[in-house]
Amino acid sequence: HLSYKWFDPTTQLQLPGIEGRRTRLAPELLPGRSIRQAIIVTAPTQQGDLVLRVTLVQETVAWFDDLDSSNHESHLVNIVEAVQAETRKLGVNSVELISVHLHKTAGSSLRDMLLAHFGENDVHLDYNDNPADPLTKFHIDPVGFDIACRSGANLELDGKRAVHGHFHLNKYMTIGGAKRVTFLREPVSRLLSHYFFWQALPEPPDRSGNSLHSYMLRHKLSILEFARLPIIQRFMTGVFFKGVDMTAFDFIGRQEKFSSDFEYLSRLINLSGGTDVRVNDNHTTGYQDVVKPDVLDKLGSI
Repeated sequence: HLSYKWFDPTTQLQLPGIEGRRTRLAPELLPGRSIRQAIIVTAPTQQGDLVLRVTLVQETVAWFDDLDSSNHESHLVNIVEAVQAETRKLGVNSVELISVHLHKTAGSSLRDMLLAHFGENDVHLDYNDNPADPLTKFHIDPVGFDIACRSGANLELDGKRAVHGHFHLNKYMTIGGAKRVTFLREPVSRLLSHYFFWQALPEPPDRSGNSLHSYMLRHKLSILEFARLPIIQRFMTGVFFKGVDMTAFDFIGRQEKFSSDFEYLSRLINLSGGTDVRVNDNHTTGYQDVVKPDVLDKLGSI
């Protein structure tokens, strides 16, 4: 993690009792490459000139500046009044949980449980930056999306305690201290559920829904035609978790074992409530034809 320490510039002594907040590092870099990395800093209550020392820390092992005094970047900062850090303005200071809802992985059940635990006013449901939609910024302007992620721009969370929805994990990369969780599912099973769910879901009259969903309906795609679409074909590795170091997640569950995995998640984040999983049975016309072995083999090869 990136973190920091505060020092008195006169005595050169570290301010006691202040533990720097942690900021997760971006995905690994190739040799010779560099990036800009945003860091979340909370100002101390002491006013006046102080030295902010930014360094790396490996939890339970060591601070890098303790191993080598050159492993840090220091800046003189004037604290004019005892205020909360700028992150308080953005409302990210209080975020405890970031939950990525991959389509058709019992994410709706998890959403309902989070709402019951935290309260509706304390959960931000983020379904506006859906990576499954080709017309979102994630696909149209990937460089702009990456810059916005690293700057923490537009994270108007207003003191929310949890975030859940269809979004790329990097959108909230500047938020330190929050647990990151998601549920996955066997790819062909997830694909089948996704296809028939969208097939049964009508397109909004004003065409305000997912453009990929609209394309599927208008062109009456078969399951094999749907599966070969680039976004669907690489739905996990090339879309929702593209460029994501999966070790950044504190918890990854399986939809097939939702009840038992949810119990483990509940202990991890002190979550209350039951495990009432909403099962979306596929009764759509044609489903039984699709699940025949020859079709399943073709889907698996795609």
